[in-house]
Amino acid sequence: MPSNGTDKLFIGSTLILFSLACSFKQRYFCTREKLLAMVLLAKEKVGNSNLLYFYIDRVNRKKGINKYLKDVVKDPNLDKYADLIIEYLNQFKLDFISTIKKKKSFDKYTKSLEEKGGNII
Repeated sequence: MPSNGTDKLFIGSTLILFSLACSFKQRYFCTREKLLAMVLLAKEKVGNSNLLYFYIDRVNRKKGINKYLKDVVKDPNLDKYADLIIEYLNQFKLDFISTIKKKKSFDKYTKSLEEKGGNII
């Protein structure tokens, strides 16, 4: 991952998610969807700022996270950093329909239904 602010936004977003996790559920809390939602805060505009800056400035109480992200949330290239992370995370979006249809057993299943005169639901 590049070191132009994208890495700091990615790591900072992950730190926020882990800081929000309760007790022993940390490893389950940081999913792709939640990380994507956190990065999207950087693109959501509020006046001349963004929701991630609002979160860092007004909501978050972890000083380490605030200190870590303070420069990134004000960076004029923040949208570019967020776009790169969003593109990266979208590579891991599950597409169950196409995955299932690629299986050889799916072809056999549809052929067996056709031979029986049945319809695919």
